[in-house]
Amino acid sequence: MDSQPPIPVIITTPRDHYGVYRQYIHSLPSFNPDNLTLVAHLADSPTFTKNPDSLGARQWWSGFGRSTQAPSTNYFAPFLNATTCRLMSWFYSGSITKSLAELDRLVNEVILAADFDRAELKDFGALKESNRLDNYQGDAEDVRSSFSASDGWIETGVKIRIPADGVRHATEDAAPLFEVPGLFYRKPLKVIKAAFRESAAEHFHLMPFNIFVALLYPHLTCFCQLTDTFQDFYQHVFKKAATAEVLSHCRHELMQAVWLLLLDDDFMHAYEFGIIIECLDGVSRRVFPRFFTYSADYPEKTLLASIKFLAHCPCPRCLIPKIKIGGLGNKADRRWREKKMREDGHRIWTVIKQVREWLYVKGTNITSIFVKRMLAPESLVPSTNAFSTRLAHFGFNFYTMFVPDLLHEFELGVWKATFTHLIRVLYAYGHGTILKLNKRYRQVPTFSRGTIRKFSENASGMKKLTARDFEDLLQVCFLIALRLHTDTTLSFLDTSTTRIGKILRRFSRETETFDTRDLPSEEAARGHRQARKVAQSLPHSQAHENPAKQQPQRPSKHRKFNMRTYKLHALGDYVNTIRRFGTTDNFTTQLGELEHRRVKRFYQRVSKCQYVSGIVKQQRRERILFRMRTRIPEDKSKKKKKTAALHNREVQTRRHIATDATEMPFLRFEDSERLPHTDPRVHYHISNGARHFLSISQWLRKNDGDPAFTEFLPRLKDHILARLLGHDYDGDEVSFSSAQRSQLMLVNDRIYRHKVIRINYTTYDLRREQDSLNSRTHADIMVLSHEDDEANGHPYWYARIIGVFHALVSYRDPAANSSSYDPVQVDFAWVRWFGRDLTHRSGWEVKRLHRLGFIPSEDPGAFGFIDPKHIIRGIHLIPAFAHGHTSEYMSPSIARHPSDNDEDWTYFYLNIFVDRDMLMRFRGGGVGHRTTREATNIFLDDRDPLDTHQASAAVVHTGEEGSNDDESDMIDDGEESAALPAQGEAMELDTGDEPKSGLMDNGEGSAARREITELDEGDESDLDYNNYGYSGIQEVEGEDFDEDKDEDRYSEDGEGFEATEGDGDDEIDDELGAEDGEDSDEELEGFDEF
Repeated sequence: MDSQPPIPVIITTPRDHYGVYRQYIHSLPSFNPDNLTLVAHLADSPTFTKNPDSLGARQWWSGFGRSTQAPSTNYFAPFLNATTCRLMSWFYSGSITKSLAELDRLVNEVILAADFDRAELKDFGALKESNRLDNYQGDAEDVRSSFSASDGWIETGVKIRIPADGVRHATEDAAPLFEVPGLFYRKPLKVIKAAFRESAAEHFHLMPFNIFVALLYPHLTCFCQLTDTFQDFYQHVFKKAATAEVLSHCRHELMQAVWLLLLDDDFMHAYEFGIIIECLDGVSRRVFPRFFTYSADYPEKTLLASIKFLAHCPCPRCLIPKIKIGGLGNKADRRWREKKMREDGHRIWTVIKQVREWLYVKGTNITSIFVKRMLAPESLVPSTNAFSTRLAHFGFNFYTMFVPDLLHEFELGVWKATFTHLIRVLYAYGHGTILKLNKRYRQVPTFSRGTIRKFSENASGMKKLTARDFEDLLQVCFLIALRLHTDTTLSFLDTSTTRIGKILRRFSRETETFDTRDLPSEEAARGHRQARKVAQSLPHSQAHENPAKQQPQRPSKHRKFNMRTYKLHALGDYVNTIRRFGTTDNFTTQLGELEHRRVKRFYQRVSKCQYVSGIVKQQRRERILFRMRTRIPEDKSKKKKKTAALHNREVQTRRHIATDATEMPFLRFEDSERLPHTDPRVHYHISNGARHFLSISQWLRKNDGDPAFTEFLPRLKDHILARLLGHDYDGDEVSFSSAQRSQLMLVNDRIYRHKVIRINYTTYDLRREQDSLNSRTHADIMVLSHEDDEANGHPYWYARIIGVFHALVSYRDPAANSSSYDPVQVDFAWVRWFGRDLTHRSGWEVKRLHRLGFIPSEDPGAFGFIDPKHIIRGIHLIPAFAHGHTSEYMSPSIARHPSDNDEDWTYFYLNIFVDRDMLMRFRGGGVGHRTTREATNIFLDDRDPLDTHQASAAVVHTGEEGSNDDESDMIDDGEESAALPAQGEAMELDTGDEPKSGLMDNGEGSAARREITELDEGDESDLDYNNYGYSGIQEVEGEDFDEDKDEDRYSEDGEGFEATEGDGDDEIDDELGAEDGEDSDEELEGFDEF
């Protein structure tokens, strides 16, 4: 009887403070890097304190085994002395362009260092020391070694075989070889071993677990491209120039040849049998290298996947035709992704082998109709894939590792294309809408430290915009970019993909009525390209003339929004990719793009004749010195000097500030207030300074008649008394009698103003972050609400900080018969409350942002005081520009900033997409939002009908594979929908506070809301689930895909728009005739069997 495989033993860890737990198979890990994690490791804000006792006391190599050598006092090796080491370390760090800040760093870190010695620089030579660094080999046995002898860059050449039309050879191996020199690479095994020698190795998880798994992958950088001598070689061998198709084929061949070199015999031996590496806990383990994901932009993906760029089947993961991409999110689109996945196997190998025989042995033209008929159905190219050659017999399907790219395919792809077409529509519409758009973008306030930055004067011009700028223009991409997903968020992402597909199709249809043409910047760029082409074709004697005068001016092209791009198609793959490989930060191309920036930085320092080898040397030097800097002893005396200098600078600043200009409730930008770094464990932090004070009696007399000061002092005392007496905050301030208020004394009749309050919070992904709030620019906050209105319930209240204060108070409790008058410091914020506009439909179901407005000053709840510990975090409000300004909410008051000109915006929209954490606070279910989970569960019920339908769908049926699309559209799909977890199943939910009625509720809000709900706007009221692909597939009205033979015509970058003028490539079909270089009457050997 066959023995049954053993049942795996699942070990479950206890739940932590946030209800998170893990499950391991068979045993717990001997080393868990999370045991070394402290709060300081999770604190991301630059103003958080770094505890030296926790971060610097234990060296990173202390956990290694006995082979680890003791720390050496000769930390400056390979240099001869510490002075040279510090000087070279300064030169190879920081900015390439040495600024004043870099000069300060030179003085502080080098010249003023305790071990700096002028005498050691007597024979100093920069070239000599650089060569010393280049020749440094390190200690291969020391895990702390900055470098090892075998861990450097290797220079070699790569050879590829060249085909030619009409040139026959006995075999493919007899074809001419062209060597591409100058390839610099690092062996993958050496990269893996080096990774275990880095300080980051202490954070490696050596045993997998089934929750929140992070996959690591090596980033290899290679420098290799077809050189200018390739055409000379081709002309010399074949007596003709290489065509564009031949050049494209050779680029594919070169990419595969490079990867065949990287996947050498040593790597393949380790892939099959593993390599033994001593890990951080001193245990030697057998490590098996594997490929999980390959992060690249689309052109590189086509080279790696051996498919044609932007061809009939442009996706490297599935075989969806380009003409079907516009159906993103519908039933047919989901079926294509599931049932038409690319598979590496004998069928592909046979096709590639046959075509290569035609090219290299028969001398067939690479553009032959026979070649196209073989390769075009799946958009293949005649190159043998390196991953297939090396890994196919292990069962590895290399197509699965090409994951979507958030940076290039969404931020710089779909969203950029959509925003650009929106600008085209505004240009077509006219009436000054472009100027209005630019003005409104300039009026959008900033948020946090760089989360939302100040927009440029001309946002519509899109000049010099990066992915970060497009992310500012639309923050909705954060749903895809979450760093921690749950079943709930993935389910929401899945249905959101379906919705965005429908919205984009509607956008495409409705914008066709506009005469959208090239933007001025696009037209200018096209003119420059045409001018360059003309200049290149002119004789040398006429090259100096203006070529633009020699050609007629062409009219601008008419542009349509193109729904048939790979970048749009990639949106539908995020859910499955995240489920398989983790969150998008595990496979983002941002790391590679940052490496490109490093390469550009090195380029400025190297010889332009041999820049590749120079960049390699620069990278090696920087890496060694980076490791060495971790061993340089810290000069603690410099901290004291820096602190003293900061204090002296503050004292000097104070002398230039007039004391009579401090009547406002907030401090000015030029007002100095010392605020040290913040302990990440506390919830809020304000300065303990007492210089900026207000004499409360005098201040109230000066502002008598100001509506913000109505009952100011009694309400302030009520607030402080309630806190001192331990009353729980329920949204309503407790009123005390005059006798009780008289027992509370403000010491010296003063309250003390502060410039900034820092709010620390735990993010949805269990990290510590910080919002820096001030009354001038970032003053809007959110707190938990205490509402009793279930119909219009909302978990948050919103306010604007007028001023941040503290007061020293003394209170004598008559009941306690106490005579103690010891002053107590009480921190508080004076706020102006917002109210939600209950007549405005908002939320996830109706897909509208919440709208806020100031409560009129006549309302008793317009102003108030709050304990800073109740502030959850800051919020980002966007003015409702269409509603303009108003002065009806409040007469002139110092509660407004002087720049407001005694007016308020009528309404604001609450930007819930300002960052990932804010999105989860309004979606609900954030793992790190333990204290607000109960209150935010209301958002789990505020769902689009599609979300509700998916969550409640129990049984779905599968249509037959290969059935007609029109017929199978009426059949239920066999997809498995990820249902929302039942409340309390996925995690333990803490009990929050019960919800004060809506602040702007005029008594008619509920009725108005019901009326608007019944009279739903748009076409969402008659929602047809069939259009979304959950209960049968039907073509959405107006979305019939034209399967004509003309492919999409693309803009300059090949993505995003469809041009109605110009030439396009023809689709391959059986009716194509003979092309140049082929014989239409000859049938190639081996063609019939395919």
